[in-house]
Amino acid sequence: MAKIKVGELKELKKNFPSESEIHGFKGLDIEIKKYIPILEKIGFASSVYGSALNDDNGLHIVGQNEVDIMYKVLLIKTYTNVSLPKDAIEAYDLIVQSGIYNFVADKISIEEIMDLALVIENLIEEKKEIHKQEQDFTNIIKGLANQLIEKLPAVDDLDGIIEQATKAMEEFNPEKLEFVNEFIKKKGEKDGNNKDI
Repeated sequence: MAKIKVGELKELKKNFPSESEIHGFKGLDIEIKKYIPILEKIGFASSVYGSALNDDNGLHIVGQNEVDIMYKVLLIKTYTNVSLPKDAIEAYDLIVQSGIYNFVADKISIEEIMDLALVIENLIEEKKEIHKQEQDFTNIIKGLANQLIEKLPAVDDLDGIIEQATKAMEEFNPEKLEFVNEFIKKKGEKDGNNKDI
């Protein structure tokens, strides 16, 4: 079986039908893209995720209402020539109430919609898993730090330990260590020095 070359695929792409189509909606000419590249889909998903994330107090909550709102608003902004208000809630109400959202969504292929939804779902799951692992790691470190702190002596105990060590050092007399004297004596005999300590 002969391999199809990259150049042939690129040439084939040139013969694809237009990447967008114009559809009439209540007197408006709406240009609707049939497909957006994968990097654009990932950017789309990141915007949806970023808008829906509530990470106050270290929590990681992705609001499903926010996902729905941003998904619909960004679908219209990304796939069409329709300008929308900057406020996402206002834009959402406008596109849903007017019927533009349903009209546009029906014109985009089910495969494209499913691919986009999958990219969003995968990105949200990946971010949740990253957050979970970061939390697990943080909890492990906190647990180890707490165990270490529990094993350290209290400040009052530490003062007592230092005091005892100082006193022991002051009272230390190497001559009282009999085995040291024996060692020195034997070493001296071996070396020819027979001095008593």
